[in-house]
Amino acid sequence: MDEQNATYDEESFREYFSRDIEEVELADNEVFVLGDNGWRSLDSSVFGPLSIENIEGKVLGMKQ
Repeated sequence: MDEQNATYDEESFREYFSRDIEEVELADNEVFVLGDNGWRSLDSSVFGPLSIENIEGKVLGMKQ
């Protein structure tokens, strides 16, 4: 495929990168982290919520 002339539609991207994650209820001291590599990420969708006490770093962005 000639990638310079390739076209992609938004719906195809959404289907490819979508993830079915069940709703999770968090305790006040827990966070649910998601990697930016979709279904290839090793994150809370795999190992569950993390205790805030185990987090080192700072938030660079957040969407509510």
